Amino acid sequence: MNTPLQERARAAGPAAVRLPFIAWCLAVLAGTAALFSLIHRYAADYPLALDITKGAIEHTLKVHDQTPVTNHMGLRVLVAHRIGTGVESGRMKYTKDVTLADPFEVWKRMRSERYAKHRSVAYGIIAASFALFVYAARRVRSLWVGECLAQIFIILLSQITCYYYVFMLLSAPLTRVRRRLEIPLLGLAALSQGIWRWSSWNDDRYTVLTVAMLAFCYFLLYTFARKAPRRRAPVPLPARPKM
Repeated sequence: MNTPLQERARAAGPAAVRLPFIAWCLAVLAGTAALFSLIHRYAADYPLALDITKGAIEHTLKVHDQTPVTNHMGLRVLVAHRIGTGVESGRMKYTKDVTLADPFEVWKRMRSERYAKHRSVAYGIIAASFALFVYAARRVRSLWVGECLAQIFIILLSQITCYYYVFMLLSAPLTRVRRRLEIPLLGLAALSQGIWRWSSWNDDRYTVLTVAMLAFCYFLLYTFARKAPRRRAPVPLPARPKM
């Protein structure tokens, strides 16, 4: 049963729902542009403070972006991980060296080198995923559903630590549109706990967790890209025979 607000939005048409959202986005962009223009205008009065702040921000972002962490998740983790045994695999299990100041120094270096070598693979996956997302979004034509489905790009475009994957809760509202997603979503939650207990080595653990989360996001895109099944009309029961 729809709420009065939903009935009013449906009666007004899709344009009436999209226009406030577009206006809000334009207002945010205008406010951001005004803020940066003010900063640029008065920054000349404090050049030293500006240089220190800019350098600190650039250094922090560069370190966090380019330094592998044992509990990182994302497409970059998948591309940089290698299945195998021995030191040449680069896995934490074989490269950890407690004699070094940083026991994971070799692991970090090999992971960064492997991603730099196979970066083009990541770009290809991102491009193909974007095409699938556009196709699914055009089929659905719903802003909030598209926003929930867009969580896949957090996995594809960022390398963040595991606890930020709370954003996967964006999958839950989609069950309002596709009720059959409830069981797979609960299954993903149970599977993630099993994977976490499966290995004590973080690189293996969070690589497999990334695979599970990314596969589920592709499953969501596939679900909304295909046609929704039509509801079958109820079959009338035969009349009770007279005795």
